[in-house]
Amino acid sequence: MRVCILHYKSGTDGVSLEIKKRIKILKRLGLKPCFVAGSGNADYVIPELSILHKSVKQFNMHAFKNHNNEGAKRLFKRHSEATKTKLDAFFDEVKPDLLIVHNLFSLAYNLPASHALAEVIRQRNLKTEAIHHDFWWDRDSFVTRSGFVRNLMLDILPPHIPQIVSHIVLNSIERKKLLIRRKIKAKVFGDLFDFEEANKYTKSELKRLLKLKQEVVFLQATRILRRKAIEISIDFIERFMKRSGKKATLLLTNPPEKYIDMDYLKQILAYAKQKQVKLVLAYKKAPEVEFFEFYKVADFVLYPTILEGFGNQFLEAVYYKKLPILFEYEVFREDLKKEGYLYISLGERYRVVDGMIRVPRTAIDAAVRKALYYLARSRLYSAAVDKNFQIAKQHHSPRVLENYYRVLLASIAMEKTIANVAQLFKIPSKEVRNVVKKLLKI
Repeated sequence: MRVCILHYKSGTDGVSLEIKKRIKILKRLGLKPCFVAGSGNADYVIPELSILHKSVKQFNMHAFKNHNNEGAKRLFKRHSEATKTKLDAFFDEVKPDLLIVHNLFSLAYNLPASHALAEVIRQRNLKTEAIHHDFWWDRDSFVTRSGFVRNLMLDILPPHIPQIVSHIVLNSIERKKLLIRRKIKAKVFGDLFDFEEANKYTKSELKRLLKLKQEVVFLQATRILRRKAIEISIDFIERFMKRSGKKATLLLTNPPEKYIDMDYLKQILAYAKQKQVKLVLAYKKAPEVEFFEFYKVADFVLYPTILEGFGNQFLEAVYYKKLPILFEYEVFREDLKKEGYLYISLGERYRVVDGMIRVPRTAIDAAVRKALYYLARSRLYSAAVDKNFQIAKQHHSPRVLENYYRVLLASIAMEKTIANVAQLFKIPSKEVRNVVKKLLKI
């Protein structure tokens, strides 16, 4: 069987990392999956899928900034048709048995491509799994006064088409929302506990590359986005240094989205300088090093994000046996917290002041005290991260998803066989299916 995976891009963002894990799982099942993206290191690149395509940026300007119905309609038609032509050519060549679509049916970054993909799936009767890491209704950036754009989102995010045989969400909160808003039932599969071994560099080599000495290293292994609340990490480290007298460094592994979050990068660089917090951009200092290698030099992982579909970086911290210091965002409280992890909390309340995200000083000070407690007790630290590792292994093993795909692929293979038999003997597929059901009962 041929399986194809589609996404806007290939990169180091959480969705791209989850795709890599799914590719591993599908390969373990004996398949040869192909990865299709709008940009980056994919097996097939279709530029029209990218959110940075010139036509898409122009459409989004009309759709979500200018709220220009006519401009949006014109650009939508042009880019949707161009995308459909490229997708048709691709599917003529590849002919997948299963299509796995990440976020194109849940976010409005490229509505023309989402519409074109839905049309191609429907016309070609392509069996599809739609994976929704986030939804457009949770993003302020997708608020629009354009009736045309609003109706598009309501129509295709996600679409009601029978070819989508399975909808997947990352948490129970989004499952409830999807059912209420779109009358669509979904299965919940959180991020997977299946990461790459960090074995290309030694700890001392990495410290030399990053020019780190004896300071305490706090790692934030996220992209540079406003919702990742890096300013909270800076506030934490400032208080940590004042209370302990120790030197400390904030290590950021992943760059901002080009053209989208550069202003935020400038803002946090200036803020770190103001607070006298040493901030190292690992992706610039050591661009040849994969981000997961940097966990070796970390004493703690900071995860102050205020909004996540699940929590890939939380599981990374657990896998690489680093104690997480985290803000208890909604999905963590709803799904992950109950699994019983040990962590250092930054609380669950925040406010925005002058464009910067703040948590109460009392929460930061309590977290600093706890971090110093664990830093002075290496045995307790080791026991905590070992316990976390075993919990995650139990709840987020790739085996759960492997079993799901075995069943899904077997079902698709059965349907394909039924269709072939029906065509061969010129009888309705329903009759063949009934015969198969009777035989399975014998």
